[in-house]
Amino acid sequence: MDAIYQVRGDCAFGFSRDTRTWVAIDVSQPLKTLCADYHTFEVGLESLGHEFTLFSLYYLGELQQRSDTLQDWLNTKAGISLALLKDGLPKLEFVEGHYQCLNAPIGPEAYLCPPNYHYSQDFALDDASDMVVLATGDNRTILATNVLYNVNGQWVPHKQDSVGVRLPGAGNIVRRSGQSDIGCWFFDDIGSVETYPIKDLTLTKLDTTRDYHSTLMLSLPVSITGKTVGYVIGGILHWLKPEFYFSDKTIMLSLPNMSLIKTMMETREYYDWEKIGLGDLSTPTSVNALKNPENFKALLQHESSFIVLVDNPYLEFEELGLNHGASYGRFHLRDPNDIDSEKPLGPLFNQFGKCVGYWPTWEEGEWTFHTGELTRPNWLFNHSKWQSQNLVNDAIPIHSYQPYRVINASMKRVKARKK
Repeated sequence: MDAIYQVRGDCAFGFSRDTRTWVAIDVSQPLKTLCADYHTFEVGLESLGHEFTLFSLYYLGELQQRSDTLQDWLNTKAGISLALLKDGLPKLEFVEGHYQCLNAPIGPEAYLCPPNYHYSQDFALDDASDMVVLATGDNRTILATNVLYNVNGQWVPHKQDSVGVRLPGAGNIVRRSGQSDIGCWFFDDIGSVETYPIKDLTLTKLDTTRDYHSTLMLSLPVSITGKTVGYVIGGILHWLKPEFYFSDKTIMLSLPNMSLIKTMMETREYYDWEKIGLGDLSTPTSVNALKNPENFKALLQHESSFIVLVDNPYLEFEELGLNHGASYGRFHLRDPNDIDSEKPLGPLFNQFGKCVGYWPTWEEGEWTFHTGELTRPNWLFNHSKWQSQNLVNDAIPIHSYQPYRVINASMKRVKARKK
């Protein structure tokens, strides 16, 4: 009996395990090779004048160990109707996220506010550790469920509030730095965004004989299946590698290269690190305090550290290097085909990973990004064996190295397969 279904090789796409991107695939390869190389794949089929899409995840148990091709497997199903097919051929279409400043040109109002307070109530300014963003109607749904926020470049958690969105801890950043610049990374066409402070989660060392830079296990209150996981430590955003998805509600963090001293220096104008016993290095600080594993644990449980969940498992990131402008704090992104004016802009990051606020202008095929990032200190501890000393501070070299260096920045764009 002839096979009911015929493979359409021109309509076959897979999500690569290596590049973490959707690409066209060669369906003449053995099935076990396809299953090994692609996290999932979709293939167009034809049958009796109708078109369908086959999803590998629905038949993975049968496909992943076969040495023959998909068409060979379909031939073994001659006379059998496959129930888990979707009408129509697969299409490689994408939706994209975008970044913008919430304050410009005219955005929602935002107010400092203590926890559990309405922004209109009387309160002492010193108690205003949060911010609330006023939002109504459809705007409220997007701002409350599809946005990742940062304040003055520091990523902050969010949750729904009676007036819109509450940003826990953001008020402390504003009061300490003396300015308020709210940036939003919109994922509204990609998926919902949830945040969970690490201090509210169960944190366990997999090896109790090692410190908190080693592999840690974090248990979340919700499922991470079908989601992309990010984590923020000290206000700096990272995306979790797939191999650290441990189970349906558990992830692992491995932080051997995370520098507590650099995190402190990069963020000390936004956070009072004395609260976790570290000061701000403007005066000599004990090296033992910086090496104390309990202080690193305190950073993980600080208000600046939380987990991010994006309700889409197949995010694709593109990182674009930016050119320096003639003036400090300006960066340029030029596209010779003049198509970048139509692409959504993403957030900018400096070489440490801190988000950089910007104002964009487009002229003659080139984006110019105006920022407040001018130069960065070349700290002495970057070149000395500070861990073997007793004390360390924020000294910068005068003669041996350049005291200051130019900022390097890049843009990160995000897109996902259209659902």
